Amino acid sequence: MVNPYRAHEDAFEVDVDWAVPDLTAVLPAGAVLEQHTVSLSSRYFDTAGRQLLRHGVTLRLRTGDAENGWQLNIPDGSARTEIRAAVDGNARAVPAQLRELVYGVARGAQLRLVATLVTARTITRVVGPDGDTLVEIDDDLVTATRAGTDAQPTCWRVVDVEPGTGDDQLVAGIAWRLAATGAIIVPTRPKLARVLGAQPPLYAPGEKRARRLGDVVRNYLQAQHTALLAGDLALRRGENAVHATRVATRRFRSVLRVFADLFEPDEAASLDAELAWYAGLLGTLRDGEVLSRHVAQTLSTLPAQVDVGPMTAQLDEYLAAEQDSARRVLLRQMRSRRYLALLATVDAWQQQPPMTEAAARPSKAVRGYFDAAGQRFAKRLRQAGRPKADTDLLHRARKAGKRVRYTAELAVPVLGKPARRAVKRATQFQDTLGEYQDSSVAGDVVQNLAVATDGGQLAFAYGVLYAWEQQRGQAAREHARTLRWR
Repeated sequence: MVNPYRAHEDAFEVDVDWAVPDLTAVLPAGAVLEQHTVSLSSRYFDTAGRQLLRHGVTLRLRTGDAENGWQLNIPDGSARTEIRAAVDGNARAVPAQLRELVYGVARGAQLRLVATLVTARTITRVVGPDGDTLVEIDDDLVTATRAGTDAQPTCWRVVDVEPGTGDDQLVAGIAWRLAATGAIIVPTRPKLARVLGAQPPLYAPGEKRARRLGDVVRNYLQAQHTALLAGDLALRRGENAVHATRVATRRFRSVLRVFADLFEPDEAASLDAELAWYAGLLGTLRDGEVLSRHVAQTLSTLPAQVDVGPMTAQLDEYLAAEQDSARRVLLRQMRSRRYLALLATVDAWQQQPPMTEAAARPSKAVRGYFDAAGQRFAKRLRQAGRPKADTDLLHRARKAGKRVRYTAELAVPVLGKPARRAVKRATQFQDTLGEYQDSSVAGDVVQNLAVATDGGQLAFAYGVLYAWEQQRGQAAREHARTLRWR
């Protein structure tokens, strides 16, 4: 049984002889302090290359007076998601469900014991009048030993302030009191990182306002890299992260195309092809989600005289089966060597992207790429607006719109307001062009299902639905023909 929850905490470093200060002055009316101590032992697991730690993920088996069991900590913005699993059978082996969750981050490598931490913890809880824990303060004296070495154990003391049901003002008041007595707030990082020492870091964005064009591009690609890994972890947990993950692949590919002269051609082309493969797997599943929502909207507008019950049931069954099949294919491929190689390549690009001398130009050079993407989109819209324009021209306009949007997103740190306006406008254009695309796909599905029926009321209902989709798509197409970027 795996149970996740999201947590956020502030961490402080303190001297060995430090003591939790008197917090009475910051407590809300009716609140009291409760304190007790526990002894904990945590055995940490990772790959030989420390892949989990490099990506901010930790996996441990905790035993002691409380919180016994497996705990997997995954980054979640400024917080973390902790996934717990009970100890079942062999406590030395990582449970299969947890191995699966980190399979992508670990690149399929074996998980092994890397360190053991023994913690003497003093827990101070601020308890409200109704018995709820408003805030918990964990004061830890940690003794750590690396696995497989003769190194002496290391010791340190850290204090974590974890919000409960209390408000931000209470948390801030406690943090202020701790700081006033010598506690130094530090960035939250896994305790394991302190034991094993600095790992080869993933590329971290540089200064807030990058000076070189290459840095602007790398910062944007780093965000997509983070999104791809977050998507991997979420998809393996059964969460609906298909759209966000697919968008990350599209943004990455857009950069490879729009900023092509910044990258070595062969390496960029190879990565683009692999990202396209993965995007295709995600797209099959995502298209089913979009189609289900789109058809449901159309069904709600049909005349009352049309009996949509049997048709709705059949559509739901068909679309659910298609999505289930697409999900199985996706998860199977996410265990393949090809997928693991893609993740490794994206990692390598964050460390040392194969950039050309063009990347050394000033960051303001992004304006030229932004303008060029806008000009291409304007051209595609003009072509799609012609009376005899076919579906392919509308699709090309939609893709060009996505590229100008992603280029504008990338350019925001340099260009500011003009780029933000372009993002908003391009998104609106995409919605209109997407409406036509969705109606076209829905029409094809409805037509195929109608042909497969035996006639009668069900065939009639499909015919009405098909006609409605045609009208909806035609309206979107006529609207698209009026769009102008410049």
